[in-house]
Amino acid sequence: MLSGRQQRMDDPEPYRELAKFFERRANALSGRANVNFTKTHIDPDAPDEKGIYSPGGSIPSPDRTGGTEAELPADARAAGVAGSVLCEIVIDEKGRVTDAKVVNSVPMLDQAALTAVKTWRFTPSTLAGRAVPVRLQVEVTVQ
Repeated sequence: MLSGRQQRMDDPEPYRELAKFFERRANALSGRANVNFTKTHIDPDAPDEKGIYSPGGSIPSPDRTGGTEAELPADARAAGVAGSVLCEIVIDEKGRVTDAKVVNSVPMLDQAALTAVKTWRFTPSTLAGRAVPVRLQVEVTVQ
């Protein structure tokens, strides 16, 4: 395993194998020898059930490159409401937002936040040199 890691320094697989080995070894030493390496150990480079990745591990977080800022709606301005809306967005392989939903709502500002994030553009995230879709949470300030 160690020689595999030395030959392929940028490949995460030898590191995963080493982690599994050391976990089995630690379990054996602590008397939990029958504990198997389970799916509870989430691979940071694996996609979810929809094929969408999360930044972390070998996947860099995308950088925002363009789009419009959220504009304060007239009714919110009249009511004196301003703030931040937490949104979860999906960014495709070309850096476009393909899906957006509100995670932490400010009722008078939600639609303005969603409208803005749908115009945002990002540098695509990559895994092993190929662009992959990613899901992340962003805070959208509406003021």
